[in-house]
Amino acid sequence: MNEYIIPAVVFRAEKYLPLDEIKALMLDIKLRCKGWTGDGEYKAVLNFAVDHKSRMSVECGATVPYDPDKMDQVLLNIPDLSSVRRYREYDMHGGKERAPRGMKAPKPKPTIDPENLWRGWDKTKVESGLRHMCSPEGLEESYRFADLLKGYPFADKTPRENQTFIEMDVIAILEDQFPNINAVDVHLNGAVVRELRVIADPDNQPKLGDSVMYFRCQFGNHPSTFVSLSKSATHHLASEEKKRKAADEAEKAKGRPKPEWKPEWKPQGLAARYNESILETGLDYIANQTV
Repeated sequence: MNEYIIPAVVFRAEKYLPLDEIKALMLDIKLRCKGWTGDGEYKAVLNFAVDHKSRMSVECGATVPYDPDKMDQVLLNIPDLSSVRRYREYDMHGGKERAPRGMKAPKPKPTIDPENLWRGWDKTKVESGLRHMCSPEGLEESYRFADLLKGYPFADKTPRENQTFIEMDVIAILEDQFPNINAVDVHLNGAVVRELRVIADPDNQPKLGDSVMYFRCQFGNHPSTFVSLSKSATHHLASEEKKRKAADEAEKAKGRPKPEWKPEWKPQGLAARYNESILETGLDYIANQTV
């Protein structure tokens, strides 16, 4: 082991103390370390403040076993000490325990009760109002819901017919045919039905892109994603609108003529005389006026 890395019991004095008091404190610690019993051998070390910014560690001249009761007793009896701790590898230069070297052993994975395991997820960590989707019935519904909206908006229907399909063949049957997804909608304060009406809007249908795919397939994902995926079309449409406005602004900027110079913009009065004085004569007109 490096001579500066030692097993130590470290007595820490938090506040700054004069040198004479440090010496007296080291002697007091050395005397109080007599009669300790326990396992191992540790150097008694005093860690103290040299100034307001730096600290130093010094051996007190005693070797002690690990005796937590006596360590607590010393801490109670010496008011200048703020802590007494044992270190198996104490860095005398750094004033702290040496950082472990090499690869760390992997942390053991938390064990999950098989009864609470669903598709690799811990159901106990799923929000209670969405936990029912972690079931065979919830998964089966998610597949049927995704199939029902596959290909939407349908190319063989008009925008108005697509809107009628959403209202009559999806929203109207949600409670009867998809009770688990309907329960999600209730828990999310109607977010699922609101998004269905967003994608049903004839004005929105040409601009939906892939957002319908994310929306219709969401219920096969982890329930923690339902809140964001239930707004996938809304977020997509907002993003597209922002892009459109930025493109319009850029297009307007291209066609906007540059401002022409107007004679009335020329500096007048004192400012004009100051500019002329500097440019023509090199004299500071304002300074000359104050002399």
